[in-house]
Amino acid sequence: MDRRTIAFTISLILFLCSLFLETFHTDRESQPDAWSNGFANLLFGVLSGNVSWLANILIIPAWFLLNQKLVLPIFFSLMASILAFSFYFNGVVIINEAGHHAEVTEYKIGYWLWSFSMLSYFVFLMIILISEKRKQKTPDLNR
Repeated sequence: MDRRTIAFTISLILFLCSLFLETFHTDRESQPDAWSNGFANLLFGVLSGNVSWLANILIIPAWFLLNQKLVLPIFFSLMASILAFSFYFNGVVIINEAGHHAEVTEYKIGYWLWSFSMLSYFVFLMIILISEKRKQKTPDLNR
């Protein structure tokens, strides 16, 4: 398995694991310590109006452009990482169709796996790019 495939596989496994875990807790008057899971966030997060959900859209082209030049996958994975981690600084989510908000009180393992699935992909691709550039500059001593 080549390095690009390993980077993709690690990122995808982290992403898929995040779908089955708690992502965050909110503080609601009617339901203290309410939580949300990753799969529900993936399906309905777009309705929250939170821009961080767009990270899900941006990581997809990063994955599918893997066998192209690394510039585009690096760009998309960087943008996805920034958006994913922006949720940490938001602190408020819409909790129902009436538009009521609740404060995020705790970030759980699902959120961190989701965020690091994108960040790890970006970091791995940068390492691959740097090592490929170094190989191009290194003279072949076996000739």
